[in-house]
Amino acid sequence: MDGNPNVTSIFLTLVALISPQLTDEKWQWLRRRKTPLLLIAGSEDDEFPPAQYEANLKMVPEPKHFHVIKGADHFWVGYETELAGQVG
Repeated sequence: MDGNPNVTSIFLTLVALISPQLTDEKWQWLRRRKTPLLLIAGSEDDEFPPAQYEANLKMVPEPKHFHVIKGADHFWVGYETELAGQVG
């Protein structure tokens, strides 16, 4: 779908990403998508810090929601319930 080998369904209704590693190619795909986007990051994520997403998200069309969970690191230990509440 749109050249992204990770997306196999043409019935995609929402893109939900949790602490993703996003290459330039994947950001380009997100800019072309027509479905809502939910991106969640942990405030203490040293692998993919929230600031890494903020500049690129400005170029991603609405609808989109970016949520940072305070205190969570990349592995989400101890924050699973709060994370599930954001996704569910």
